[in-house]
Amino acid sequence: MTAEYNRTLERYFQLQVEQQELMLKLAGMDSAPKQNENEEKPRGYSLKDACDYVGLPKSTFCNRVQRGQIAQPLRDGKKAIYLREDLDSYLDSLKKGTK
Repeated sequence: MTAEYNRTLERYFQLQVEQQELMLKLAGMDSAPKQNENEEKPRGYSLKDACDYVGLPKSTFCNRVQRGQIAQPLRDGKKAIYLREDLDSYLDSLKKGTK
């Protein structure tokens, strides 16, 4: 009975140590610095990525660019680059009901 008691007591202390380690890990997770949302997102998007960002099919997206509802892209040679700020402005205008 003493051997079983010693194993139980040893396991109890082992669980106490594990609990302390987990508590320290959790405390460290809460204090980790949070990154700004804009730092995680790219500044410029390809046509496909811009469509995904605003949630529109390519044809609708291009139509709204032609009508001026979404800002024209920047050009780097043949590549079109849609700025996140312009896409955010378009999405904000939808909330306001202006476009």
